[in-house]
Order: sequence, then C-alpha cells, then structure tokens
Amino acid sequence: MNSLEIVKQAAHTQMGANADMDTFLKKLVGWTKKANNKLIQIGNTVFLVTLINPQTCQVSILNADSEPNLINNIKGIAKTLKSQGIKKMTGYANDKKYLDLAKKTQLPFKIKQGQGMAQDSAVPAYVFELDL
Repeated sequence: MNSLEIVKQAAHTQMGANADMDTFLKKLVGWTKKANNKLIQIGNTVFLVTLINPQTCQVSILNADSEPNLINNIKGIAKTLKSQGIKKMTGYANDKKYLDLAKKTQLPFKIKQGQGMAQDSAVPAYVFELDL
C-alpha cells in the first residue's frame, strides 16, 4: 500500500464510516507543510513525526497493518529515528490497546497517564516515552 491508501484506511477505521476524509486530508496536507513535521512509512503504517526539539520527536500512528506487523513497524520507526539522531520518541493515545502494543514491542517505553490533544482540546491520554 502507498502512504495515501494507508492514511485513508486508517482514518476510516479510526473515525468510522462517516469520516470527513476531505477535511482530514486537507488538515494532514497542511500539517506536512510545517518544517518540523514529516511522514515516515514503514510497512503498512504511516508515522506522523513532529520534531519537538533537535533530539525529541512526537509520533502518531496511522495503521493499516496487522498487529504483529504493527509491532515490528513500531520497532522500525524507533530504529529509523535513532539513526537520524533523535534521542527520545513520545506519543499519546487514549485507547488502551496501545498499552498492550507498547508492551509487545519489548521496547522500554515509559508509560504514564496525562493529556493528549483531540480535535483542538485536551483529553485524558496515556503518554508514551521511549529513550532511543
């Protein structure tokens, strides 16, 4: 799959059948135009990477892959970011399934409860940190 197909499938899965794909894609295109943001595809997973500072980035996941492959893709993004000089990877999720995924990667994620952003407002979320 190419990145656009993955993004569409993941958005449809995460937002449901009534997802406004045009609005979502316009926001994503706007997001990619910012200097500190980039998309990295590993397998059938697209990672939205935002550089917070020269050594830290925030990662969001748009996935269209199986769980075992997603686990390997998460390991792959950690390796890729480390090779690019990133020292710390962070992320947020409000779905408990990401706790299980983080554990299954066997990477030393630090996980705590905090806040993430959802549609321009703060919401309770799990905060993931990984020293690379």
